[in-house]
Amino acid sequence: EHGRAMHKSAGNVVAPQEVIGKLGADVLRLWVALCDYSDDVRISPKLLEGPSDGYRRLRNTLRYLLGNTHDFDPRTDGVAYEKLPELERFVLHKLAAFQLETLEGYERYEFRAAARRLIDFCAFDLSSFYLDVLKDRLYTFHKNDPARRAAQTVMAQCLRRLLLLASPIVSFTAEEAWQHGPKRWGLGDSVLLSDLDLPEGWTDAALAARWDNIVAVRHAAQKALEEARAAKKIGSSLQAKVILKGPSLPEKFTQWAEILLVYEVETSLAAELSVEVMAAAGSKCARCWRYTADIGSVSAHPEICGRCAGHLARV
Repeated sequence: EHGRAMHKSAGNVVAPQEVIGKLGADVLRLWVALCDYSDDVRISPKLLEGPSDGYRRLRNTLRYLLGNTHDFDPRTDGVAYEKLPELERFVLHKLAAFQLETLEGYERYEFRAAARRLIDFCAFDLSSFYLDVLKDRLYTFHKNDPARRAAQTVMAQCLRRLLLLASPIVSFTAEEAWQHGPKRWGLGDSVLLSDLDLPEGWTDAALAARWDNIVAVRHAAQKALEEARAAKKIGSSLQAKVILKGPSLPEKFTQWAEILLVYEVETSLAAELSVEVMAAAGSKCARCWRYTADIGSVSAHPEICGRCAGHLARV
């Protein structure tokens, strides 16, 4: 790691088999992909921590996608693109851009850029945004609810394309995950023998601009929610009421509470963006953990909200 040549006599050799035995072959492969081969390549247990963290993030994302599509088959449960909600179409737009950028990195032999894009897509576009927003739908809606199936449709696309794009680098992980997902859906016996296409119509610049604005507001709201939590104003964000004021808040947008993971959102126009957070009235639903005023509105379920009672009635 200090830039000195590796020699047995110097006692600074990092043996590949030792790395594989401790961290796995795919972490070593990811380290190779992340190296800048235009300069001397450095390695040490400390320098392997970065690839280890990146691999863990990628693997955990794949595991989450697999776990939440366990009861889904695109052939029978998939939702057509034109019937998908805006959020799902925005994520497909991001997925298309991610695929093109990653392939471009491979084609230019810029493996570091391709590997970095894989990790960043998992960390930012999926884990900290889309999959975070989806939890309520995935865990509390009826399994065949159209909104849940729409989410699973997009998650299945993300899983398939992530595996195909990651397979040149983390081949063993990609193949193992493929066997538990896309192969079960009839998409090929092996990730290494499957083709990568890009359906037309996923790119939507106007939709992306609208949702990039929504995501920017979400970042500001998350900061305000963290500050309110630290000041003991609220416990969970699901307990919060948020008042958004700004110059360019999207018109006719009704999903703020879902996107911000809060109880209620009020919006109004103002010269600058501002976010106010306060504790909302209501009680906590024992099932979905959202705070609402209709706990016990269905006599058969005195501890849960009316929405959850409706989903249970469909079981």
